[in-house]
Amino acid sequence: MKPLLTLLLFLMAGSFSLMGQVAGGNVKYLGSYSEGVITVTADGFGEKKPEAFEHAVSTTFRQLLTRGIAGSFQYKPMLGSKPNAVMAKHQAFFDSFFAEKTYTSFLIAQEASRFSRKTKKRIPNLTVRLEVNVSSLRAYLEEQGVVRKFGF
Repeated sequence: MKPLLTLLLFLMAGSFSLMGQVAGGNVKYLGSYSEGVITVTADGFGEKKPEAFEHAVSTTFRQLLTRGIAGSFQYKPMLGSKPNAVMAKHQAFFDSFFAEKTYTSFLIAQEASRFSRKTKKRIPNLTVRLEVNVSSLRAYLEEQGVVRKFGF
């Protein structure tokens, strides 16, 4: 009986900690309609539409850089097999890249769905369709010395 009670307490504690987490954005690959460009949808969270839109876009670029986009030609992280180490090494560059929203220059098209103010923690306020020029982003990272031309 005591092991069962202990297990139940651990499960309850785990579920309470999950309820307090801030929801992350979900990025899904839709297709690649021209060379070097991927189309994705991304979920955004925020109290206002611009905030939710910004969350969706920045989440897309963070995923592209650190994890890749599953199903696309860029399925591996752009920053290589140790993206966190690369981000730490070039921290000033990435702080500026995201703070100044430099990544928006690599967006070819963007389209947002209807914004919803009333959502639950796990349901996004906004879904955004983005076309990202991955080839130009890669060239920019090479030019800035963040990634090497042939490899990581």
